[in-house]
Amino acid sequence: MRASTGPAELTVSRLSDAPGLADAADRLVAENMPAFMTWESPGNWRWHHLHGSFATHQLCVTDERGTLVAAAHGLPVRWNGTADGLPAGADDVLVGAVDGDLAERPTALCLLSVSVAASHRGRRLPELLLRRARGDASGAGLRGLVIPVRPTGKARYPLVPMAEYVRWRTPDGLPFDPWLRTHLRLGAERLAIAERSLVIHQPVARWEQAAGFPMPGPGGYVVPGALAPYRPTRTARPPIPSPTSGCSTLSDAAISLPIAITASTFPRHPNGVLMSSIRLAVIGCGAAARACHLPALPQVTGARLTALVDPDAAHAEGAFQVYREYGGSGSPQPATSWQEALGSFDAAVVAVPHTRHAQLADDLLRHGKHVLMEKPMTTSPADAEMLLKTAADHPGTVLAMAHPRRLFPAYAWVHRLIRNGALGTVKRVHWTEGHPYSWEPVTWSMFDRRLAHGGVLTDTGSHVFDSLFWWLGEDMTLMDHQDDSMGGLDSDSRTWLRFGTVDVIVELSRLRPLGTCCTITGTEAEVTIGTDFPAGECTLVTRSGEVLHRGDVAPIAPAQGEWEALFVEQLENFAAACGPQAVAPYSTAEDGKRVVDLIDACYHGPARRAAPQPWTVNRTRSAA
Repeated sequence: MRASTGPAELTVSRLSDAPGLADAADRLVAENMPAFMTWESPGNWRWHHLHGSFATHQLCVTDERGTLVAAAHGLPVRWNGTADGLPAGADDVLVGAVDGDLAERPTALCLLSVSVAASHRGRRLPELLLRRARGDASGAGLRGLVIPVRPTGKARYPLVPMAEYVRWRTPDGLPFDPWLRTHLRLGAERLAIAERSLVIHQPVARWEQAAGFPMPGPGGYVVPGALAPYRPTRTARPPIPSPTSGCSTLSDAAISLPIAITASTFPRHPNGVLMSSIRLAVIGCGAAARACHLPALPQVTGARLTALVDPDAAHAEGAFQVYREYGGSGSPQPATSWQEALGSFDAAVVAVPHTRHAQLADDLLRHGKHVLMEKPMTTSPADAEMLLKTAADHPGTVLAMAHPRRLFPAYAWVHRLIRNGALGTVKRVHWTEGHPYSWEPVTWSMFDRRLAHGGVLTDTGSHVFDSLFWWLGEDMTLMDHQDDSMGGLDSDSRTWLRFGTVDVIVELSRLRPLGTCCTITGTEAEVTIGTDFPAGECTLVTRSGEVLHRGDVAPIAPAQGEWEALFVEQLENFAAACGPQAVAPYSTAEDGKRVVDLIDACYHGPARRAAPQPWTVNRTRSAA
């Protein structure tokens, strides 16, 4: 499988297919942990078995030169799906699998470690490996994925009990530890604390050498890299005879990372057949599908691509090639109509021209299919209302919107700042987004009024208006709107909105270099973000002029810092919404309808005025 994670192409493979990487994988593991964790222990004595009997469960990521840059090590285990039934930790898994029968008739995969080379950190390779491991376990029909997690930030707080540390939260309510945060964002549920996950018995002198200071008494000592204090005892009986020994118990948090929706098991159909992921069709194989959804799908574990539908067979073939270039596997059915592929999918991404959204989505919902709509939801309020009713009449279906800007780090940051009152009372918003149109089209539907319905307001405005509703709420009045459509497609527009008491000006253009900037001014502070992706420099400045933030905005889940990851997250959420747990979509059909209503009011309501043109402006001046 190939995974695009940056400028260079990376390849994910099993160690059984690349046995020559075993030594490099061991070195990489050692580089990612304190040296004492490689010392003799019941688990470490059995580690080499991973390269033999269990090589198929070890994952390796190599760069274009074949150099190993990341690895994940796992073992199949028997687990009953409960917290009480979890292994006691890493040692317990290795001893039980190698010496006992823990790996016989397995029901889960236990992932013991995820390691990334220093040169490739920050590129979300751990998430790639977690998703791949979850997908492999799913494909093997296992119950779930169990991970004894070593929280990456815990070593800074060795005196804090693990049970207390895992309860720490950021101001946004997310886990304080970034590695725990990653697992939970991918759907994990923390089930237990493994207090004795790894037990290392060594002479006190060796611990003193590792710590760099003497340990003359039985107290608790902070060893660099350890998650808990080291407490030497002269009476400990080590596995290997030694004159004086100590015992260090390292605490790990045990997490169950579910493969699909629930905390520990795959969803099942009512007939009891295991269902690892929904079957997904992409309907409309143009620019949106190729730039957004198809590059992400190979990394989505909750859904698998089973159909590519486009009236032009060549477009479907071109989309398939994009999917394969990004590591997609399998053979999705090509079709020129959704009816032709009806039996091969459970859900669909609707990415057809705007004016065809309503009828297609209505047909799909009536046939019991879940629908993820590209924006805009429809091109008229009546059609949007029709879809809401159809979805309500078919309660087993999900109708959700693809509004990925909610997952942009800067947009999520603004949402948090407004919600937690960091700006004070918001007074005004000024949004400018304009540049010569540069999105590479596959067809010319975006410039055909019969297919696109509208221009820059429909296209870019859908994103902007949804973001404003998300930030400021539903209480909105359209005060004024101007655009240059004159019966065709608008290339320039200016809209004045009022959300409660907040005045908002939105200027959009496909012709003028307006830049991509949004400034939100409050009584206590002002925030400015770039509205494109990535956002670039963003600032937060208090009323007194103190700069609280300047620079990039770090992604906090579910926001994502990479383009493909945005759509992986969006598709995973959609798949989860379609499953038995029925999680809430990030953007609902009701959200989509609000945007449609506002766009329609801009185009056809009493607040609309024709934008001034050179000849009308000159005529006015002449008359004056």
